[in-house]
Amino acid sequence: MSRNENRRRKKLESRKRRSQEKKKVAARRSSLGIPYAMKLAASWPVMNAMVSDIESNAGMKVALLARKNAAGRVVGTVFLVDMYCLGVKNVKLFDGTGSDWRSYLEAMSEQHDFTTVEPEYVCKLVQGSVAYAKSFGLSPAPDYHRALPIFGDLDPDNCLTEFEFGDNGKPLYIAGPYEDEARQMLIMDTLARSVGESNFDFVLPVAGPPADDFEFDDGFGIDEEEDSDGLDEAEVRVIESAENS
Repeated sequence: MSRNENRRRKKLESRKRRSQEKKKVAARRSSLGIPYAMKLAASWPVMNAMVSDIESNAGMKVALLARKNAAGRVVGTVFLVDMYCLGVKNVKLFDGTGSDWRSYLEAMSEQHDFTTVEPEYVCKLVQGSVAYAKSFGLSPAPDYHRALPIFGDLDPDNCLTEFEFGDNGKPLYIAGPYEDEARQMLIMDTLARSVGESNFDFVLPVAGPPADDFEFDDGFGIDEEEDSDGLDEAEVRVIESAENS
């Protein structure tokens, strides 16, 4: 075997070993699951902290927090926040490369007017909305607690912004387009028991989703109506979409 052929063979073997190692790491990461990804990223530097429609009085906002490690891996969480009543309605978790996260964020930005904020702002907004909803006996989206580790050691008390939850001093329940009648009644019954029938307001859809209904699309064709339990084929992965709407 010539020197060039031997060198070429060694390069191929080296590439093969690196490829196999990457596959092992990916498989190990997948098997450990979402809680591991969130906890692992908790100590990484914050890459993005953003909230939609920050200057408006809109009660529905999208809040996101992403962290990036030295190798370029990004783990992020996107929350659909209902400041009027329900707290965190939906959670989307992301795990992928920095370039894929930027593409993901660009797709999100086409739908929402984001403003960069301090990480503690996101933490305080999200946790405050959940506390408000819980005061009426309403629970956040199922995956909310699995997403919490992304906040790491962020202290919401370091955010000086005071958020106003509810509308005119009381909860305002705006039914989502995919909430069936049974869920609507469950929420209103819970509110009636906790604050009294005359101490909350509600808006129910008349016939199907309105044309200007608030959207929470992640840029990969997954919205509130869908349930994504599996992983995408691509390297960038929306790990899971848990809905509560």
